[in-house]
Amino acid sequence: MVLYGKLLFLSKFLTVLILTICLFFVSGCSNNTISKPNYQKALLVVDVQEDCTGKILKPPFLYQKDSETFISKLNKIIDAANKDGVLVIYMTMNSKMEDTPGAKLDARLKVINNNVFLKDNLDAFLSSDHKFEKFLTGKKEIKELYLIGLDATLCINETAKDAVKRGYKTTILTDAIATISDKKINEIIDDYKMNGILVTTSDQIWKL
Repeated sequence: MVLYGKLLFLSKFLTVLILTICLFFVSGCSNNTISKPNYQKALLVVDVQEDCTGKILKPPFLYQKDSETFISKLNKIIDAANKDGVLVIYMTMNSKMEDTPGAKLDARLKVINNNVFLKDNLDAFLSSDHKFEKFLTGKKEIKELYLIGLDATLCINETAKDAVKRGYKTTILTDAIATISDKKINEIIDDYKMNGILVTTSDQIWKL
């Protein structure tokens, strides 16, 4: 009887122990499932639209030359950034074009989320609806921005300059920007640096 009592006690103890361990792991898995990513960096993909790089191209948006190679590079960067835990955000220009085919993101561009914001200003932060500005400032953990897309001397430039003023560590990836400006790339990069904007190439950050 004594042995039977000890075995019964041990059996109950093991049952309770197993249940406790199972509950611990289930709770841990559940917490991991519902937790939201804590983004600290964002990648801004600027104005890569059908009217700019796509087949519906209209003047003066003359970025169609070598656009296949250009967009292939952007897609690799988007993939690498996403895998690295960087929040990808897409910008499109001019809200008046919202319902036209040319306003859509280039069909070849990899779009991995619904973070797409219209802007009616060269500086995305100053767009009249302020949706992008509110979205980004709401992500208080984000302290660093990367910019790719076009135009290097217009929307990329103005948005990056304002980002620096707002306290973001701001980097333009010079192998992933395009321009219709007559300025040489070295001049453009010098302008960036004068305004506190960092410059590098994508392969210095990610293996593409």
